[in-house]
Amino acid sequence: MWLFLPISGEWQLTPSLGLDMPMEPLLIILTGIGIVSWLYKPALFPNHFMQSGVGTLLVLHIGWLGLQLLFSSTPLLSLKYLLAKIWYIFPFVLMLPVWLDDHSFWKKLVAFSVAAMLLGVLQTLVRHAAYGFEFDALENIFHPFYRNHVTYSAILIMVMAILFANYWITNNKTIRKASLGIGVIFLIALYFSFSRGAWMAGLLGMASIFIFLKRWWMRVMVVAAIAVASVSIWITQDQRWHFLRPAYDQTIYHTDFDAHMQATFALKDVSNAERLHRWIAGVRMVADRPLVGFGPNSFYEHYKTYTNPLFRTWVSDNPEKSTVHNYYLLVAVEQGLVGWLIWMALVVTVLLRLQFFIQYEQDKKYRVIWLTTGAVFVMILTLNLINDLIETDKVGGVFWFCVGLTVWGERRIRTFQNAGVN
Repeated sequence: MWLFLPISGEWQLTPSLGLDMPMEPLLIILTGIGIVSWLYKPALFPNHFMQSGVGTLLVLHIGWLGLQLLFSSTPLLSLKYLLAKIWYIFPFVLMLPVWLDDHSFWKKLVAFSVAAMLLGVLQTLVRHAAYGFEFDALENIFHPFYRNHVTYSAILIMVMAILFANYWITNNKTIRKASLGIGVIFLIALYFSFSRGAWMAGLLGMASIFIFLKRWWMRVMVVAAIAVASVSIWITQDQRWHFLRPAYDQTIYHTDFDAHMQATFALKDVSNAERLHRWIAGVRMVADRPLVGFGPNSFYEHYKTYTNPLFRTWVSDNPEKSTVHNYYLLVAVEQGLVGWLIWMALVVTVLLRLQFFIQYEQDKKYRVIWLTTGAVFVMILTLNLINDLIETDKVGGVFWFCVGLTVWGERRIRTFQNAGVN
């Protein structure tokens, strides 16, 4: 599973059905094996799951997705969404205690994920070098392992975090030297991915380590909530948001990265202009069906009737059928405010539980593991401010693994507390 996660590629089997190969078939097989094993031997999966706050919220999340099949505007697409969610959650969350029974699990995770990522990076760098590392060559170099530079850079920064965590855990000098060498290659690859979102996520992931150590997450989240609410109120008063509308003939996709960055800061970059176009549609959709939403996988089917023509760009036809480019807004649109509250409660609880683990943990190895899990989780949350990556195999797989580790961590801490270990 960890060998294929960084290098699986998207295959469109039919116009409406695509799978990440070979990752998703592997997850489906693992889910089937897990369900059969669970039925045959229920004790294989410890009963700690429902004693976990994160586990309880996850059950509510899945239960709400199942209930939404009753009133989804696209029930078949919502059913596909639910099934995909199950075959991600089962291996990465429910079966995690089985993997962790293998004491060499962490070594295997690092070895397989780093080796696979190195393969993906080297083939990408070689192909990019043939184009002189030009920015406009990005669309030609990632197939078949990655859809685009966004998914490539996203999984890259996460594997980098795993690699550097292993550097701090191990005492083996050879492994440390190899980790530094591979880390340099990964940093070069991250730079030439030209991914603004990944760079920002990496920086915030590193900053989050300080926040975890200082136990400031509750303060940070309160400040963030106040800031978002204040900006939202200010921008909606007197229709101030109209001033953000792009000039249709000036929203630009540059082939030169420096010009691309300049256009970004001048609010004339087409990708950000199109994000704003869809965010407006998303907000209007939430206002139209606030409680239950339109149903999972339904955004593309409905959003065009909610867009504002003033914010239309020349890429608004959206032939690739991408969604709103903000996962938090997407959850509100498709799952309603009920589903959004469950989702946000899950995210907040994971952050706070990881913060507690970091303070409670005495074992250096697991303290580094919790810090790394927290940093990676923050990276994912950051990336999804401007993308919808939880449903992809790479980012989604790592996200649910972080959730699974948090559930397992609650059991680990509870075991120590019951044994009177501080």
